[in-house]
Amino acid sequence: MLIISKDELCKKSPIIRLLFFYSRCYYWGNRILAQDIIILSYAKYSRIEETYIPLLASVYKELGLTVKFVPLPLDRSIASINSQLVDGDVIRFKNAFNRLDDVVLVSPPLTVISTHLICVLNVPYNISIFKNPNNVILAPNRSVISLKKNLPFEIQAKLHLLDNIDRYIDMLNYKRVKYAIYHADDGDLSSAFKLNFNHVLLSKNEGFHLFNVKYKHLLPQLSVEITKKLNKLKSECFVMTNYFI
Repeated sequence: MLIISKDELCKKSPIIRLLFFYSRCYYWGNRILAQDIIILSYAKYSRIEETYIPLLASVYKELGLTVKFVPLPLDRSIASINSQLVDGDVIRFKNAFNRLDDVVLVSPPLTVISTHLICVLNVPYNISIFKNPNNVILAPNRSVISLKKNLPFEIQAKLHLLDNIDRYIDMLNYKRVKYAIYHADDGDLSSAFKLNFNHVLLSKNEGFHLFNVKYKHLLPQLSVEITKKLNKLKSECFVMTNYFI
């Protein structure tokens, strides 16, 4: 019996060499896919990092998937989802998008997010401040589209965009700005804001987990698991609230 090594076959035939090349690609491709890693972007905000990242990590674990989380501002996040550099985002406003062609929203919403105008004491605080071109308003990128949709007039004030909204209290305290747009889970506006600043509710929007349309086959399972985790989270919050009353 004549036995010819793989190396000799490859030398004798470029077709065989090509077949070996594709077989290796197929093997390593399957190895990568077998890792089942989902990459999700998120806005740097303590509530997202403390609540929704652990929740979704647990949800995807139930589906046998590992998640890697990377912080990105809204504009880069959506562009990265559309170009498939990341697979999805932890949570965003539904009305933060001009179009949803390549993005799938996962129901149920993770939360209802209230948008507030926060301002230092002794300054006017109503929606007319958006008409004054001399006003500077601190705002996360994700606010721009929703503000334009919700306000009945064109914004004349200057929007100073900053996604790290955990820094807003310091900037208001030091009077670096007088106004800020702040997002909070419904009914969960920080006591630091309530006690030290005036505030006006501007709108309420549902916050959804979302991902690229290529993962839409995961939608039924994700919806079921997210519902379970949210119900568990709500029951735990209810128990803790009643414990401290």
